[in-house]
Amino acid sequence: MLTGMQDSGYDRGSLFSPQGRLFQVEYASQAVARGSTALALKTKESVIMLAERRLRTRLIDPSSIKKIFVIDDHVGVVAAGISADARVLIEHARQLSQIFRLTYGDRCSVEYIVRRLANIKQSYTQYSGVRPFGVSLLIIGIDDGGLRIYNTEPSGAYWGYHAVAIGNGANNVNRFLEQHYQEHLSHEKGIRLGLEAMARVMSVEEESATRAESSLKFIQACYIHQDDQKITFISEEELNEIWKNVEPPLIDGS
Repeated sequence: MLTGMQDSGYDRGSLFSPQGRLFQVEYASQAVARGSTALALKTKESVIMLAERRLRTRLIDPSSIKKIFVIDDHVGVVAAGISADARVLIEHARQLSQIFRLTYGDRCSVEYIVRRLANIKQSYTQYSGVRPFGVSLLIIGIDDGGLRIYNTEPSGAYWGYHAVAIGNGANNVNRFLEQHYQEHLSHEKGIRLGLEAMARVMSVEEESATRAESSLKFIQACYIHQDDQKITFISEEELNEIWKNVEPPLIDGS
């Protein structure tokens, strides 16, 4: 069996180790795990996305931090990992969507954008002299097939989800969602569940419900409702209203 010293030569390019591993892709996944937390979940009437706006220093203006980006009026995306890598992919996704509209006179499917982005990511795992994109893209949208959530990984793999989290603390959030998520949730209860899940990993010193309320100002949120089928951003005041009025609270639960 090869030692760590012998394995190290395989992490300098897009080469398989004898164990069938691509170390550069695994390193890119570590960059994703260090990124800001984000989640998306479906309700019976909408798809919701929440993202942490992490302040690296108190000198940063919080309003300048944008985590959720609009690809088209029916597709939104949030990234975890290297933000500069995300910016390149998001701009490409916007171009894909607009080219499709100009060519066919209609909006493209969500999976069309996801698949094209995943193909770009995969291509950067198989050539020497390039590195994988160190970012996962969590994409929500609506098309003729209904409400959609997809996650694209640095390897170029992608899957559809009912609910999923990425970034720092994603394992804890996903465990929480597995315990409490239900497909028949109302729109308001879905937002409340997402807020409670995010509160468990946010970088705020207070505990339990106090911590959750303090976390709201560090969250950016949006949704796409099946009625108007467009991205709508949720203000901090609306998040506070939902937090106070929508029951039941789970923050002190299991």
